[in-house]
Amino acid sequence: MQKIEITKVKELDGIEIKNASFVNIHFPKHFHLDWSLVYINGGSENIFFTESNFNIYTGAFILIPPYSIHANGNKNSWQYTAAYINSDVIKYICNKINVEYELLLCKPFFINYCANFSGLNSSNVMEVLSNLLMQNKMHCQKTLSKKCHLTEIVNHIEINSDSKITLATLEKKFKINKYKLLRLFNTEIGISPADYQNSIRIEKSKSLFYSKQSITNIGLEVGYFDQSHFTHNFKKYVGITPTNYKNNCNILHGLQAM
Repeated sequence: MQKIEITKVKELDGIEIKNASFVNIHFPKHFHLDWSLVYINGGSENIFFTESNFNIYTGAFILIPPYSIHANGNKNSWQYTAAYINSDVIKYICNKINVEYELLLCKPFFINYCANFSGLNSSNVMEVLSNLLMQNKMHCQKTLSKKCHLTEIVNHIEINSDSKITLATLEKKFKINKYKLLRLFNTEIGISPADYQNSIRIEKSKSLFYSKQSITNIGLEVGYFDQSHFTHNFKKYVGITPTNYKNNCNILHGLQAM
């Protein structure tokens, strides 16, 4: 039984809080446009990054930077709470605890089992983040990022994510052999151009579920040619259908910012 409940907290700069429960489901390689702070409420989850994979268990907090490629899942059941946080909030905390924001982006994830917290919710997000980053402060040493030769192509996909983009069109536009491009993308980015575009589309669609637009219009706006195509891809990356996701969206009002 898959279950998701989503709340968007306006007063916390639009932080989205998601409570989810999954059984026997695996999500493909993907990324988020915001920072992802996840707390494992029960069970365990396998998580895979480009250069490492491991299990995280009940009580674990993990912070994943935007665009950090990862896959996750488990044959058994697991429950988690996730907060999706924009970069300005993280920069604000970095300034308070004297951590250089750019250094955080050099690492694919930060993880701790924080005894001070028994969960994650809208009232303790800022405190949990500060605690997690402080515990990892000594590990935020400057490293040279792998040089990406695909910046122009990646920017093109992001700007035109709602359009049809194929290896053939990229080959023609950027004068690069499509098979070489596919190899470079998988090596330097971690996923294919098609999967990259799908991740962008799904992330952009989530911001539209709080509007009055229909599911069909949301799918069309982010680039899917019909609702079934949108539903198939959304469920693949999120775990439930767009309709179930929209029905479980809520916005809190009147909560004071921390």
